[in-house]
Amino acid sequence: MRRSAMALSRLTPPQMPLLMDALAEKACPGMKFAAFHEGMYREHLEGTVGRATSMFAQDRGISVESAFEQARRTAVADNPQDPALTAKVLGWMRESYSAVVFATTSRHAYFATEETSALVLAGAQQTVVEHSVTVADLPSPDGVAYLHRPDGPLVVLWSTFENITSVALATAAGARAYLLDETEPVSPPLPVASFQLSADGTDAAPVPVFDGMVAMPDLQWGNGEYDHYAAPRPVPVFLSLVHMLRQQRLIDAEPVNARTATRTPEGGRRRSRTDTITYLRYNSRSHTDGVGGGRRYTHRWVVRGHWRRQWYPSLLRHVPIWIIDYIAGPDGAPIVVRDKVTMVG
Repeated sequence: MRRSAMALSRLTPPQMPLLMDALAEKACPGMKFAAFHEGMYREHLEGTVGRATSMFAQDRGISVESAFEQARRTAVADNPQDPALTAKVLGWMRESYSAVVFATTSRHAYFATEETSALVLAGAQQTVVEHSVTVADLPSPDGVAYLHRPDGPLVVLWSTFENITSVALATAAGARAYLLDETEPVSPPLPVASFQLSADGTDAAPVPVFDGMVAMPDLQWGNGEYDHYAAPRPVPVFLSLVHMLRQQRLIDAEPVNARTATRTPEGGRRRSRTDTITYLRYNSRSHTDGVGGGRRYTHRWVVRGHWRRQWYPSLLRHVPIWIIDYIAGPDGAPIVVRDKVTMVG
């Protein structure tokens, strides 16, 4: 885990499996902790002795009557006057940890170059959430993406259960702090935002379900050095990535195999595993460059861009298309997103 955390700022595609392993390893204990304690609080509020209470009492050799009072001593964010609020917080924690664990289940990994990341962030406008997105539109139901950028990479994770997709996003510094945190009994989870996917064959926009950064802004603990709030909003960035990947003319997706060594959970024996990482490279053939005034530039940058709805008869619905109005800079130079980007929509 420490190896993956320290490499986050300069991660390479073959290291993506190590990052996924570290994220799952870090979140799994928190998911179990939060689920177990949430169950205890729910059963207490219902006045029943269920599975969670019985297991807690049995493991500690105490009576079921005293189990809840013992459990609340180890719970995070316990509110003696409002156990229902504590149950809500534990539920938020469980969902946040679970989203990270399940994001790595199918081993889908994506590595975006600086140019591709610049396009994705340029398209992460608020208007991107107004376009329909179904489960079939996602690059995969779950996955982990690494967006390389010079001012600090971003890590995006998502997982889908039924018709709800949950997304977490952190800067590389935030993800590193998360992986290295040793707070007891559990480390703070990465904030997760969830939305309901659009129904098939409709132009209905995805419906927001929950935003952990809004609902639980003061419930952070640990060393206080997390920079989750320094990262962009997760859902617009994720949806921009989704719709950009659907436009094959903008991004070339190249599968890259990476062989890593892992340990079996049974005996701890090492074995070799091959993962496929999708390398996302900007397609320089997708536009006409503009170079003006004889000046020499070392980068290209998006000056204007917007999303446009385009009707697809085969799908019987509209699909958002990213229109690059103008890119300045010489052909072949990398793209950057500047602070003075002008977006029109």
